[in-house]
Amino acid sequence: MTNTENSIKLKKLIRFILLLLAAFFALNLHGETSPDIYKPDISNPFHDVFYSYYSSNKKQAIKMLKKLFNNNKYKNHALINYGLINEYETNFPEAEKYYKEALNNNEKVAFIYLYILYKKYNKEKLLPLIQKIQNDNWTLYEKAVHYAEINDENNAIETLSQAIENGFSSTDLLLNDPAFNNLKKTFQFKWLLHKAEKNHSKSISIVQKMKKAELEYKKDKPYGMISELDVAAYYEKTGKEKKALNILTSLVNSKISFRDKSVVLFWLARINAKNNEKKIAKQYLQNFIEHVSGQEKDSTGYKNIIAPLYKDIVLNDEYLKKIADEKN
Repeated sequence: MTNTENSIKLKKLIRFILLLLAAFFALNLHGETSPDIYKPDISNPFHDVFYSYYSSNKKQAIKMLKKLFNNNKYKNHALINYGLINEYETNFPEAEKYYKEALNNNEKVAFIYLYILYKKYNKEKLLPLIQKIQNDNWTLYEKAVHYAEINDENNAIETLSQAIENGFSSTDLLLNDPAFNNLKKTFQFKWLLHKAEKNHSKSISIVQKMKKAELEYKKDKPYGMISELDVAAYYEKTGKEKKALNILTSLVNSKISFRDKSVVLFWLARINAKNNEKKIAKQYLQNFIEHVSGQEKDSTGYKNIIAPLYKDIVLNDEYLKKIADEKN
């Protein structure tokens, strides 16, 4: 096999993986797919179906699967899986029939299976399929891909432009999708890539604003620790205690909630006591005690819970009880 053939196969593989991921995430972002029945679960009836199928008992598997056609909860999933079995058996017209039936029942995940079936075996049906789906930025992107693959460059650029106007922002997909190889050096494509980058920056900005709004909402509530504490916990759990200490130390004098500050002080005291840094541990323990028993107000109700209990908490900790029992 030549290097050129290897390169072509690799590009096709990359394209297929990107396509599958894009399709899955695009559909899931609408909140209309991945119901509980799609979770890997040994109690799910499809576990028995495919166990039978792969154990060379195909007739029993198909019989079990067809029974599920009458079950309202599992019907669409059964249709998709029956289509999948037909695809395994290279009975593509039957696979198409059952994928379509599930899609007509508004089971949008069936679109992915039907799309991939057409992509592999019946490319002329791709565009009509995409046109039936709502023109969100992903489906417009796939239309552009289709036009690019049949060398209709004008329609490819126009439809890609529409996708980006609708918010398409995946510059990585644009740069790595082999469908656009012939367009990547053109001015139009470079300009569209620039616009997609702006969409990407905008989406990041929105995420940051949402995160800020979330923190504002949670700051007076008795839940939702700041993310830095989650990171510190991860570092401590994975043996990177120094990194955890750096994060906690940086938080001591920062503007954080009453509850979070008490957690930081207690945690710093505990880690230093564990490391036999007794002087530092005693100081942080004293700061923790003064914090939870002081006059600072706490609207979340956390202080009312912790104030009567902190002595017991300290004396029941394997590291801090030794520090607390020692005389200064």
